[in-house]
Amino acid sequence: RSLTSISLQEDLPVVQFSSPKYFCVEDDSVVTLEVIRLSSAFVRSEVHFATQDKTAKAGQNYVAASGVIVFEPGEMEKNIQIELINDSNWGGVLEFRVTLDEERAVNAVVDHHLHVARVQQIDDDVFPT
Repeated sequence: RSLTSISLQEDLPVVQFSSPKYFCVEDDSVVTLEVIRLSSAFVRSEVHFATQDKTAKAGQNYVAASGVIVFEPGEMEKNIQIELINDSNWGGVLEFRVTLDEERAVNAVVDHHLHVARVQQIDDDVFPT
């Protein structure tokens, strides 16, 4: 990287999740993840996000989502809401992730540590006997 690109990146705001892990219960209708912008808030910034299966599966435990978060000048926080699916099957604690895309950020630098948020979905069904 050139000194110019490093200098420009240092002037850009950093975008990241406010927490590395979020918790929800299966019968919650949505889980809300907070994305924050640090440093300069004088420019319009954009960052893409997408869900990713782990033990929780899109279409079975949650609704897959992707999109663009837009921070207008002066805005420092935005929320992503992921719809949850309540089923009657016991599944323990399941997990999916939401990722901020480092490559497609506009007027922002995505944090290297808090660009992924783990969502743990706690089952509300009775253990089968």
